[in-house]
This record gives sequence, structure tokens and C-alpha cells, in this order.
Amino acid sequence: MAEIIKRKTKAEKITIDVDWNTNVQIAINNWGHLTIRIWKITDEEKEVKEDILIVFNKKLTSDIIEFIGNILKGKPVVWV
Repeated sequence: MAEIIKRKTKAEKITIDVDWNTNVQIAINNWGHLTIRIWKITDEEKEVKEDILIVFNKKLTSDIIEFIGNILKGKPVVWV
């Protein structure tokens, strides 16, 4: 399961059920933005009818990559 929380004055929580029928694709697009695509294909349909696409801007993509790199290198992790 993945959660996306939209925040304004109130938080809106979106829950995405992830199971064995869920496909997740993580990539860097042509503009250098981290993208996460989530979709399901049922055995009966064999086609994607709906998907969710999350695209991070280039700055946030760099921050995420640096954050993960620090974890892998065993460095102290601080997200500011």
C-alpha cells in the first residue's frame, strides 16, 4: 500500500492498495524528473484503464537521490 497526503489547511489522504496485481514503475524521465507510475491490469481486461502518475520536480528528484545515496553509504541521514 502507498499513501499520498495532500496538505493544505486540512490533509487529504489517498490510499493506494498495492497487491500482487499492482504494477509499479519508477523511472527518471527525459527532463530528469523522478516518476512513479502505479497501475493494475486484471486478467479479464488485459489493458490499463486507470493509472496514477507521481512526478517530482528536478530539485526534489536530486534531494531524494542524495537522501537514498547517503543511506546506502551509511552516512547520517537528515532531510531538511
